[in-house]
Amino acid sequence: MKNIYKVTLLTAFFAVIGLNAQDIPTESNSEVTEKTYTLYKNGEKITNSVRITTEVRRAVATDPKDEGMVNGDRIYPPKIVVKTVEIDNDSDMNYDEKIKFSYMAQERTDFTLVSREKDLVLAVEDGKNITVLEDQKKFKRNEADKTSYVYTDDDGNKINFKVEEENKMNTSK
Repeated sequence: MKNIYKVTLLTAFFAVIGLNAQDIPTESNSEVTEKTYTLYKNGEKITNSVRITTEVRRAVATDPKDEGMVNGDRIYPPKIVVKTVEIDNDSDMNYDEKIKFSYMAQERTDFTLVSREKDLVLAVEDGKNITVLEDQKKFKRNEADKTSYVYTDDDGNKINFKVEEENKMNTSK
């Protein structure tokens, strides 16, 4: 009876270990940065503070032609970038807006979405500041689902942004 108990316990232990080992390996890192951006509203210069939480994930994969080999060549699939942008539009300590979005990128890109009046605009992180792109015509909302945007760069490359959450916090005084 003791042996059956031990065998059952060991089997359960190895099953739990084996199931956890079946996850797809990924590289992941996360960072939080505080930045500012300036905009002009009715001729008045307004500076807002922004907290950006960035999580970058990428699957760890080997070249399919090396399948079954011990030392297969590593390939680098696109990264999945998930950003949460919290915007403070006034002088209190609370954030007034929250935008969570994701996109896929081959190389390091520091795009972020910020709100302007009733729509989102594309901005680029630049040191301690955020610069709203001048040519917003390259950044278009998908009218079919209202939660995705497409940015087309000068070379014709497209980046799809998927807005997962967009909240305006209670701003009553």
